[in-house]
Amino acid sequence: MPSFVPRTAPIRKKEILEKRETELRHALKQNGSLEKINRLAEKVRVAHLNLLKAKKHLDQTFRPEDNTVEHDRRSAKIDEQVTKWTKYSAEEIIETFKKNTEQSS
Repeated sequence: MPSFVPRTAPIRKKEILEKRETELRHALKQNGSLEKINRLAEKVRVAHLNLLKAKKHLDQTFRPEDNTVEHDRRSAKIDEQVTKWTKYSAEEIIETFKKNTEQSS
């Protein structure tokens, strides 16, 4: 019997993403240096890509026999999000977070 039960969701990757987003929001509120904010925006992008990669891997691992249209749709949606986050520049990520921070205030 395994010591750890295999996870069916990328819980740790979600936690890391939430942490990175919180760090970026905090830096924006505190008017941190541009260099630091750019670095944090890049970390948010990497965290999003890692989460998407983990979702795709878990989908293939826990549903290998599921070769239906549903599986293809999920996979295509993940691929679309990967493309979107790959194309995002640090400035676009910062602007998105600034808008969200201003709206929540």
